[in-house]
Parts: sequence; structure tokens; C-alpha cells
Amino acid sequence: MDDGRALEGRRIIVTGASSGIGAAIARSAAEAGASVGLVARRSGPLEAVAAELGGTWRSADVAEPGAAKVAVEELADELGGVGTTR
Repeated sequence: MDDGRALEGRRIIVTGASSGIGAAIARSAAEAGASVGLVARRSGPLEAVAAELGGTWRSADVAEPGAAKVAVEELADELGGVGTTR
């Protein structure tokens, strides 16, 4: 039986999380129990989504490889690491 907490204990990073599909994915992941790190260009809306979800955030343009790398590294560190599962 699914109790709606399928991502309990998982740590994920969502890009484009300030609005639209990215914000929806972040909300769904948080509702499913994940700790979320959020990345987007627009810091105002991003901060609001993070506050709503209790997540951490970094403003960065993922089209800029250096900025994206720094944002993901910082969020991963703050979340206690991230990884992949099969």
C-alpha cells in the first residue's frame, strides 16, 4: 500500500523550480517525503517556493555550466549529498 511518502529520506535537486513544471515537481517530491534543493534563475519566486516547501535554494542559470556546477555542489552539500537509485 502506498502511503504517499515514496521519497522519504531521499534528497533531490530540481532545476527550473521557481515556477511551472519545475515547481510542480519540487512540490510533488516534497509531498512524497524528499528533501529538496531548488535551482532557478529568478530568485524571488524561487525563494517563495523554497519557503513553502522547507527546501533550500540557489539562484543560477543552468545554461552557464560554471554557475550550474557551483549551485548543484552547494545544494548537494547542504542536503547531505545526493545520489541516484536504480
